[in-house]
Amino acid sequence: MTIQELKQYMKDKRKTNAKQWADQIKTHGECTGFTDKEYIKNYEVIIAGKSRYRTKFVHNKMWQITK
Repeated sequence: MTIQELKQYMKDKRKTNAKQWADQIKTHGECTGFTDKEYIKNYEVIIAGKSRYRTKFVHNKMWQITK
């Protein structure tokens, strides 16, 4: 395949892709973003934090120096 053939192949491929995309837009319509209602409905992610904490010895009297 020569450079000229490759360039022609790419031009033809772009034209066929553009035609396919135009046909899809005709049948399905253009892409749109979520509405506020859809966004909130799909964005409901519950993140649970840690429910129990271990006792940390750093804040315990065990580690304080007594004289």
